[in-house]
Parts: sequence; structure tokens; C-alpha cells
Amino acid sequence: MIRATHLQTRGLIDGTIRFADDDLVKLKVLPIYKVMLQSRGQYLAHFHQPERAAAAFKEAKRFE
Repeated sequence: MIRATHLQTRGLIDGTIRFADDDLVKLKVLPIYKVMLQSRGQYLAHFHQPERAAAAFKEAKRFE
């Protein structure tokens, strides 16, 4: 079985670093991370792993 890796988002969404509204991080990086986590949740749900899928969706919501 493949072990899940944890995505380190320290500084991106915890408020320790502030980004301007036109910053590349806000415009490009954060939306991609959100989509990636949503896709991961869909994949896990499809393969009958609802707890892990819910965790991925919960993490994705933090990027809103």
C-alpha cells in the first residue's frame, strides 16, 4: 500500500504571511492547490475511501 504524503502549507493559508491581492501566490498557487485537493478527494471517494476523501475536501476548503 502506498503511504499518503502530507502537503505542507505552512505560511500559505495560516495567516503568517500576508499576500497582496495581485500576488502570484493568491492568483495562481492557492487556486491550484485547492483544485489539486478537490481532485484528490474525488479520487479517494471513487476508490471507496470516504474518510480520506472527506479530509481532502476539508483541506481544500481552507484555500477559499
